[in-house]
Amino acid sequence: MCSASQSVISPMSDALCCIGFLNTTSNPLVNLAAQMWSIVKKHTLTLFVFALLLFSNFYTLNYESKVGLEAIEIVQVMLPSVYHVSSMSTDVSDYQIHELRHLLARDSADMARQEAFLKAEEESYAAHERAYLELMLSDRERILFEQTKVIHDRYLSISREMIQQSRLGRKDEAYHIFRTRLLPLDDTLTARFDTLVNFALRSASQTAEQAARTAESSRLISIIIIVSCAVAALSWIVGLEYFERARGKI
Repeated sequence: MCSASQSVISPMSDALCCIGFLNTTSNPLVNLAAQMWSIVKKHTLTLFVFALLLFSNFYTLNYESKVGLEAIEIVQVMLPSVYHVSSMSTDVSDYQIHELRHLLARDSADMARQEAFLKAEEESYAAHERAYLELMLSDRERILFEQTKVIHDRYLSISREMIQQSRLGRKDEAYHIFRTRLLPLDDTLTARFDTLVNFALRSASQTAEQAARTAESSRLISIIIIVSCAVAALSWIVGLEYFERARGKI
């Protein structure tokens, strides 16, 4: 009885197994997975090289973005800083010219005209000062500027005192103030402006050098990846050839 029942069950089990196998092999997802795995095994080298090249492209783009940002910083921040500081220095020099003309003026109309020029120079200086304040990048630069501002404010205060004496006709007293108090401050201001300009130029130079190093690093990484791809491809080809010959000998 047992053997008879087993003989009946066995064909049924085999049939069920065959049906399950057929269902499995006829499953589109299973077939697709098998095909994909076959492609991956066959094109391993291609996928590896593609991945390296993709990484190289993203890496290069990232570094190019950094270089672009550093270039923008030079063009939009550092060079304008140099321009505004130089303009402030020029405004102080022009201001001094109108001070001397005020000292030489003998009538009130001419002195009033020079005072209008002095006011215009002050407004121009203030405009460049506001623009420069928005471009500062470091605390060191801000400290240097604050020191310069203290000297400039003192210069304007003494200058107004001198102009008052000149307006009252006390030319000798006014000239004495100009020669003994304003000229030394003007020399100090000029040195301060030179320091600010040099600071901005040095920062621009350092940023440019950093951008150059970044570009060089990006170029070097790209070359390394390309060489690695070539070495990997050659190694893969040589390895396949070696295994094919070894299998043929066996």
